[in-house]
Amino acid sequence: MKSVGTLVLCMVLSLSFAQGISFVSEDMKWQDVLAKAKAEKKLVFVDAYTVWCGPCKQMAKNIFPVKEVGDVFNTHFINAKIDMEKGEGIDIAKQYTIRAYPTYLFVNSDGELVHRGLGSMPADKFVEVANAAKDPEKQFYTLKKRFEAGEKDPAFLKNLSFSALDVQEDKLASEASAAYMATQKDWLTDDNMAYIVKFSNSIESPMFAFLLKNRAEFEKKLPKGDIESTIDNTAFNNVAQFSFNRTKKEFDMLKAMEHAAKYLTPDLTEKTLSSLTLYQYQMKQDMPNFLKYAITHLDKYPSNDANLLNQYAWTFYEQSNDKAQLEKALEWSLKSLTLHDNYAFNDTAAALYFKTGDKTKAKMHAEKAIELAKKSGDDVSETEALLKKIEEMK
Repeated sequence: MKSVGTLVLCMVLSLSFAQGISFVSEDMKWQDVLAKAKAEKKLVFVDAYTVWCGPCKQMAKNIFPVKEVGDVFNTHFINAKIDMEKGEGIDIAKQYTIRAYPTYLFVNSDGELVHRGLGSMPADKFVEVANAAKDPEKQFYTLKKRFEAGEKDPAFLKNLSFSALDVQEDKLASEASAAYMATQKDWLTDDNMAYIVKFSNSIESPMFAFLLKNRAEFEKKLPKGDIESTIDNTAFNNVAQFSFNRTKKEFDMLKAMEHAAKYLTPDLTEKTLSSLTLYQYQMKQDMPNFLKYAITHLDKYPSNDANLLNQYAWTFYEQSNDKAQLEKALEWSLKSLTLHDNYAFNDTAAALYFKTGDKTKAKMHAEKAIELAKKSGDDVSETEALLKKIEEMK
């Protein structure tokens, strides 16, 4: 009876995974993969992974086995999993300039890259990436060649800018978005305002200057939190990059102030320098000063950026045992949940309630986090371990 049950289980597991992406053997040579693609008149999909990459494991466990994903990938691609730190993967990583994992390559049978995807994502988004890869009107590298050849149609430029942003080609995204906005007469239409918020990634750009000047108009049509995070993140990232001293591994605050003052309002300059000071404490692992200054900073500059609030709250959970500090972190965590109720934010709230000794609320948020994670395909193992600890609390 035991052996029959085991056989049935193995068959069920085999059938389940057969519904997902079917990969060629990892022992198959790269040139043989390309030859197979040529023979079957398909593109090659490469899951470029490393053994230490957590999001790679998440995709392999939760997304690749999904039937709807397999239906698309098995129909249109030759699918290969290649470790980028082993064998031919080392040269492939160099050839296609892979800097982050997981990276998804879509290559024609001649080895030319036609599209790229990055990071963990839900199944529907992953299918969107695949559909773009097989559509010449959406393939990123096909669009890039057309741009380099001088194509300036507004719809094309807009499509290219989003595609470049998706694959983290920031320079091209900036060029294409600037070219697109140059074709627009009215920058205050609903569509153009949303676009400007999406592509205002440099404090020196006309789009960012327009956003700052017309912030009140943008906030009438778009969530204030989105406007705030776009302005604050763009200001911080640009000033930080400009003022970072690589030799000393710290920010030149005088240089930062001078650069910020050229492009930002006085209030935004002051806020950006405060954020820079806070980040410098964190970068230098000066956690006592970081924890104190974070409270000072967020009391003076309350944030509506849910991700930022969650980030600070989680850092306090990991670094502080001071009850007053943890209660402040809980305020930020709960505010992030009012802005965006998702798995990660509930997990943070559960952890903070656990650390402050509130078993009931810790359990409630842990269970909510697990429920949401299962819908989004996130790995729940750490939250399940936390829930076990919560249930063991006296």
